[in-house]
Amino acid sequence: MIRVFLYLFSVGVFFFLWYSGDLGVGHDHGIGDLIAAFEEDNRGGEHNEVLEKLRALQKYFENAGRDEYGWNRTKPGETVTADRVFLGNIYGLFTHPVPFWQQKKDEKKGGWGYSGMEHLNAYDVVSEQA
Repeated sequence: MIRVFLYLFSVGVFFFLWYSGDLGVGHDHGIGDLIAAFEEDNRGGEHNEVLEKLRALQKYFENAGRDEYGWNRTKPGETVTADRVFLGNIYGLFTHPVPFWQQKKDEKKGGWGYSGMEHLNAYDVVSEQA
């Protein structure tokens, strides 16, 4: 288990350096190259567990939480910004981008009709959601 953790930690450091450009490559190369390198070195199956984890991580990275109607509404390659992250659809609140909710920060608290929420305003509710 520690061995797998160390591999994944190393992968995290690798991606930090990769995406920051410190390795001289760009983020557009993807995790596929790393998986290919582990596969090439996996003659005895010693990297099977790491490969399984990397493939799962790759699927997560490919989607990165993106959904046309979800929280992250960016398209692949587009930078995630507050105006493209949507919160709401909770306790009767409609879905809006983060800056909309930030403007509600100083609104009056209470008036929800939900027990235990008298001390909250809309900003507080979506902040707890996030």
